Amino acid sequence: MSGGRRPNPSPKERERSDEPEVNVDGRVKVLYTGPPGWPPSIDPVDNLAVFRRGVLRAGPWLAVLALLGGCGPSNASLLPFDPAAAITATEAARSARFTIAMTVEIAGVTREVAGIEGVVDVVEAAGVRTGRLATNPFPAPGADPSLAAIETRTIDGVGFERTGAEVADGPWREVDGTLGSFLGLGNRGASFRAAVEELVEPVAQWSPVARKEVRGDATSRYAGVSAGPSGGPIEISIDDLGRLRRLVISRTGVAPTNAAGVTIVELWDFGVEVDVERPESSQGRTSVASA
Repeated sequence: MSGGRRPNPSPKERERSDEPEVNVDGRVKVLYTGPPGWPPSIDPVDNLAVFRRGVLRAGPWLAVLALLGGCGPSNASLLPFDPAAAITATEAARSARFTIAMTVEIAGVTREVAGIEGVVDVVEAAGVRTGRLATNPFPAPGADPSLAAIETRTIDGVGFERTGAEVADGPWREVDGTLGSFLGLGNRGASFRAAVEELVEPVAQWSPVARKEVRGDATSRYAGVSAGPSGGPIEISIDDLGRLRRLVISRTGVAPTNAAGVTIVELWDFGVEVDVERPESSQGRTSVASA
């Protein structure tokens, strides 16, 4: 891949799927000052409330989901969810635009630590992303995370990233180039399939939740609880073509501050062109600002 073209979504492609989140004082909650259409649709407060209520154990959580499913749309109105089939359908589309929104909760305070958008070729495991990312996502209580501008490219299994205060114009550094890291899925699965499988395999049971729209498209939403070491509730939405559209990943006990975290990844505009150019030079490998 060549050309160095950066993602440039149209205004229509930037449409959000849900109403903006509003704080208790009536102000719209924003992730950061960025391109039109930001932040991506996120509901971290609802997810983090699960941690505060202490219902992370699979039994109570799935019981709640069953009750919600019983008073919501019938299961027949949702597409059946087969993780392997959803991965295959997404790979068949080959490429997509994506957003990543991350929040963490430390000592009862929720902080936004990432707002990223990009394009990815899930077959070639290559892509470009830009946005804001905290260089210290788990600050001490009372401190705020330091958000830096970033640009990341991944190609041929190698990641390259540069940062800056307002514009990502610093030197290129070599970082983790796996798609699990690039897409913010919290693992180092080298391919799209490996990254999603590592995310869903610890979930013993998926329960239907509802039919919801993601960026204007109808989707079927399912939820489960990860049995991983820092696992928590996971929601996955698939569209009527069976493709993965929205992943909400909640974790607890995240080192080093035992923080609770929520990551929301959305995929859309499938088949978009993806051009990635390897930087001419880069410094040694580092983990700085790696999502």
